Parts: sequence; structure tokens; C-alpha cells
Amino acid sequence: MTRQTTAGEPIEVDQYETADIMYAPSGNMSVHLMRPDRMPYAGDGPTAEEAQATVLSYGSYFGPFSVNEEEAYLVHHRVGNEDPGQSGTDAQRFFELTDTHLTLRPPVSTDDEGREGQSTILWARISD
Repeated sequence: MTRQTTAGEPIEVDQYETADIMYAPSGNMSVHLMRPDRMPYAGDGPTAEEAQATVLSYGSYFGPFSVNEEEAYLVHHRVGNEDPGQSGTDAQRFFELTDTHLTLRPPVSTDDEGREGQSTILWARISD
């Protein structure tokens, strides 16, 4: 994943090591993203700190999706989300699709430092 300001300056972002996105012919999708620094719990269950680290190192959501081919965007209608506040919300993604890759770009947004920017996520197709 990359992010840059609307002026083209790169913005550093935390990276995910492992990720998977799936679109089914039924019209449903799911996405899972995992950061590289995940640690197993020291005991049988997590401490408060371990639980927080777990939540911050993993992202996922699922639900139906719709496509607007004319304007080259799709919408993930997020039924379930690891962030309860995002369940039931929509996520627009502009897309470019080739035989080997899917590029997704959410709309321009403002980060915590007040910079307008856009993220780009490049997904490689899994071989048949």
C-alpha cells in the first residue's frame, strides 16, 4: 500500500505483510489484512496490552459489493467489520483491473496531520 498527498508527496504508511481480498460471483466480498509484527499471547488468553496489539495489527471486513463500470469504482457494503463502528457502512474504491492485478484507490481523505492524500492498494491475482 502506498499513500501520497494530492501534490504527489509520499506519505509513510504502516504496511501489511499478509493480505487477501476475494470477490465471489454471488456478489459478496471479504478482505483480511495482517501486519508483520503480530506476536502470540504469552499465556492462554491475551493481556490488555496483547489484546490491543492484536486489534491494531489486523483488519478485516465483508459484505456484498456493487460495481459502477462507467465511473470505474466499486462499493464494498460492509456488513461486518473488525471495527464495530464501520459495520453497516459503505467503502467506495476506484479501481483498475488487469489480467494479473487489481488496483484500488479510496477517495481522497485527510490524515491526522491535515494532509489531503490518496492511498493505493495493489492486489496480485492468485493463479488458477
